[in-house]
Amino acid sequence: MNSYLKQPALAPPNANLHQPHWRLRIADWFMPDIAKSTVFSTFLAMCCLVLMGIPLQAYADNDPYFRPEPSLASSVQIPETIRFSGEACDDIGLKRISMHVNGPEFEDWVFADDLTGAPDCKDLSSYYFDSDEFYSGVPGNYDVYLYIKDVSDNFIYREFRVKVIKPIDKLGPTLRITTSNGQHVSSSSIRVKGTATDSGRGDNGVKKVSVNGSYAKNDDASGNRTENCYKNVNLNVDRNTIEVVAYDNDNNSTSQQITIYRDEEDDRGPSLKITSHSNGQSVSSSSITLRGTATDSGRGGNSVKKVLVNGSNASNGSASDSRTADWYKTVSLNVGNNRIEVKAYDNKNNRTTEVITINRKTIQAAQKTLTIKKSGNGRVTSSPSGIDCGNSCSSDNARYDQGKSVKLTASAYSGSEFDYWSNCPSPSGNVCQITLSSDRTVTANFKKKSAPTDKERPTISITSPTNTTTDRSTLNFAGNNE
Repeated sequence: MNSYLKQPALAPPNANLHQPHWRLRIADWFMPDIAKSTVFSTFLAMCCLVLMGIPLQAYADNDPYFRPEPSLASSVQIPETIRFSGEACDDIGLKRISMHVNGPEFEDWVFADDLTGAPDCKDLSSYYFDSDEFYSGVPGNYDVYLYIKDVSDNFIYREFRVKVIKPIDKLGPTLRITTSNGQHVSSSSIRVKGTATDSGRGDNGVKKVSVNGSYAKNDDASGNRTENCYKNVNLNVDRNTIEVVAYDNDNNSTSQQITIYRDEEDDRGPSLKITSHSNGQSVSSSSITLRGTATDSGRGGNSVKKVLVNGSNASNGSASDSRTADWYKTVSLNVGNNRIEVKAYDNKNNRTTEVITINRKTIQAAQKTLTIKKSGNGRVTSSPSGIDCGNSCSSDNARYDQGKSVKLTASAYSGSEFDYWSNCPSPSGNVCQITLSSDRTVTANFKKKSAPTDKERPTISITSPTNTTTDRSTLNFAGNNE
């Protein structure tokens, strides 16, 4: 509406609302119907009649009227709005349209709309009954009076009965548990506390709050109020699940759970098992992945804090409360026996220890044969040792691990010299380097040392005669030829 004010009712429903006011009227044949609808046309017609000398006739101004009769729905659900239908009319003009409402929460509410200068008919669809905003959303029966006043202060009214229905509530209350979830206690009981309210969730009030099926104290709250409720709950040793349920007056519910742990006197370490290997087991690998389980269930329920394998943390070595840790750890092994120590701790540092021995076996590598043959006068030796073929040896052999690198050295005896290697993959003078990937035969070749070639001229020494002068015609020479 254009305006709405709280003011006294314009008139009680049984009042005489017709207050006649007089005006002049001319014959219907002289003034068309359209000219009757405004004050101005009436005044103009009166002036014309006076000038023409025609007598004027006085008559009573009629009441306003509806066209058609207004209507309003008989019920409305919060927070919906319903509107009037139809039109309000008057032959001269409308002055005011107002609505008077009596309801469960109030009375004498009047919403007025001043229409001075408005047309003779007014559409009523802009006037409405708001079940939520104007009337606080309170369910119940409301009496609605629609008043129409014309410019002559004549008015009429219509009475309506509207039933306001609360909306369908499908939401449970808002529930909050204030007792800490997951806490550990040593007492045999605990007081579970919380709040419950239906505010903003239908506002139908909290009917009850149950804790593990039993009613809590202070568990009801009307309308949109909040209640602080509580309940003492007995606890079993270890894990306790506590369920709290709040109901509104339409039996919509909201539930929450918390877990409380009651600890017993705990001086025992967790239960520890090694599941992947057994004590005294033999393996050939250089490492193993040791696996097992650890749990504090039935041993205090204080969780598994950690698992150590030979002093190092195992993976996945912790578990809360009475849950189980499936731990694992990779362990390097030396050849022979390996002592492996596993320790599991709970949150009170109680410890359990398990020890096993794992034997890593020595594996004999595959071996290959290296054979040495000798041609000529010399000696062949190997590094690493295994071959030594000398004077009386024409062939020798030794076995080495596959992939082993062996160095052969050839040494010639007096009167001989080393010549060459046969079937040596990497010869270097009198040395042969071999990496054994398969059986192999290598020959060392020696040859006889040859005399050196004489390319020098002989030396002649004259011993007689000496370097003197003689008168003899014949000389005899004597000397050495080297």
